[in-house]
Amino acid sequence: MSAFSFSHFSSFHLRILFVVLLFHSCLSNQNSDDALCIKEERQALLEFKHRLIDEGNRLSSWVDEKNDCCKWAGIVCDNMTGHVHHIHLRALNGILTSRVPISIPPQLGNISQLHTLCLGSFQDDEWGESTSVVNMEWLSNLRLLHHLDMSNVDLSKLQWTQIAMDWFEVINTLPCLAELHLRNSYLFDAHPHIPALNITSLTLLDLSRNQFTNSLVPQWIFSITSLFTLELSGCDFNGLIPSSSGHSFRNLTSLKWLHVSWNTFMNSSLVLNELSSGIGSNLLLLDISHCDILSTALDSLHNLTSLLSLDLSWNQLTNIIPKSLVFLNANHLVCYLTHIQILDLSNNKLMGDIPKCFNKFKVLSGKETISDDQFYIPTSGKAVIGSDSLVMKGHEYIYNTNLKLVRLLDLSSNNLVGHIPSELTTLIKLQSLNLSGNHLTGRIPEKIGALKELESFDLSLNNLSGELPISLSSLNLLSSFNVSYNNLTGKIPSSTQLQSLNESCFVGNELCGDPLSEPCSRVEAPDTNHEEDDGSHGVDWGLIISIVSGLIVGFWVIVAPPIVSRLWRIAYFSFLSELGYIVYDFTHKMFSR
Repeated sequence: MSAFSFSHFSSFHLRILFVVLLFHSCLSNQNSDDALCIKEERQALLEFKHRLIDEGNRLSSWVDEKNDCCKWAGIVCDNMTGHVHHIHLRALNGILTSRVPISIPPQLGNISQLHTLCLGSFQDDEWGESTSVVNMEWLSNLRLLHHLDMSNVDLSKLQWTQIAMDWFEVINTLPCLAELHLRNSYLFDAHPHIPALNITSLTLLDLSRNQFTNSLVPQWIFSITSLFTLELSGCDFNGLIPSSSGHSFRNLTSLKWLHVSWNTFMNSSLVLNELSSGIGSNLLLLDISHCDILSTALDSLHNLTSLLSLDLSWNQLTNIIPKSLVFLNANHLVCYLTHIQILDLSNNKLMGDIPKCFNKFKVLSGKETISDDQFYIPTSGKAVIGSDSLVMKGHEYIYNTNLKLVRLLDLSSNNLVGHIPSELTTLIKLQSLNLSGNHLTGRIPEKIGALKELESFDLSLNNLSGELPISLSSLNLLSSFNVSYNNLTGKIPSSTQLQSLNESCFVGNELCGDPLSEPCSRVEAPDTNHEEDDGSHGVDWGLIISIVSGLIVGFWVIVAPPIVSRLWRIAYFSFLSELGYIVYDFTHKMFSR
């Protein structure tokens, strides 16, 4: 009986406890939804707003001191504690500028739970007036900071203020930092001789477009083995520190995305060989444009078996395919960048014919697809898609969220000769094809219409001849097309895309029809059947030679022998007589039955 009472008592109390816990949970959720941000943090945010000129009214919600700052634009708080975790202003639309000079209030350092701080790219034009900062010491209080973006924020005043901590010193006090953006931040000192950085969790580093007074690549960059993305474009580094044999690309074993354009230190066989031998097979994106790279140096680049995007534009290349980009297999030249989907070799000095091995590109030919994961960069505990700047449709675009969808081949502004190989028409997934500014001859391949996904197609400034293929009318996605300044003739094929283009896309030829003001006469109208058209031009000498040869052979084999030889005559007529008897005997037997 006592055991039963105890069991009943325990069951009753468990039920009461469950109801209390459920009530407390609901109350906590309600409180968390209604939780206001911390007063000191709200004051810091309002002080920061006061120092800005909000032309786009982006911070209109930052108004009331009694308001919940967790509901302000660009602010994200912890649901339970109310602490501000994310300040993300560059995600807003509009324009923010600073009241010059500006010192970001040190009260921001009181937001100790901050994980993300994006103060960069306030204005759309990064070359316009930038926000300035004269003190960064308050940043050292944000020990939990994972993501810091101060791109386009002028940090140059830090380097002229003796009492202020240097940008490098401040960054070195943030142990949890995983993503650092200092693009175009007016930095001068890259601290090239410091061997290592205290941060071990950094996956993304962007120091691009800073005019460093030191021309040597900093040693400490090569100590960050966790780096997944490295952006050094436009830093004008021209060499490595000679004593830094242990500090090279070989150490960056996690690196997948590498942007080093506008840096002449890449024009080195030693650097390219270390890059290839160490991490070549891991790289997914490589941008080494504007680096003055010679073909002799590029021959050291190899092992790029996983590469999805390669930009070699604006260099000094002369070989259409350097030894590093091909291999010999069964006496056939095969491009080994089989996974490539973005290849830019424009504005070099490439000579010779366009190689036929481009049909080996598995992604561009539709034989293989690339998973979305390969275009994402893991940072700050999440995945962020990679970005790149590409030239399509005659304009430069920055591709962020849709880089994985871009498929481009650019061989423009070189010295290429010969015909356009038909193998290019097998790249059915290609979106942009640019062969302009070369010395190509011959006709445009008739099967060009097989490139159904083509959006941009440029063949201008060549020596192409003949008529425009009728299959061009089947390119329903074509929005940019240029064949100006060639030797093309005939009528422009009829299609919604071609007739909607500007006349300038066709000038410098002998073309007629819409959208040109020059109409086509009946004589000039091309026949849609190119095989019949080709047979109607001039004399068919092949047919004439065949007929004459047949007559000559027949005369000397059948007619001439009986005339010149008595034995041939006897044999010939004996054969005919015998053949006549055989035919008579056969027919007589058939009809006598």
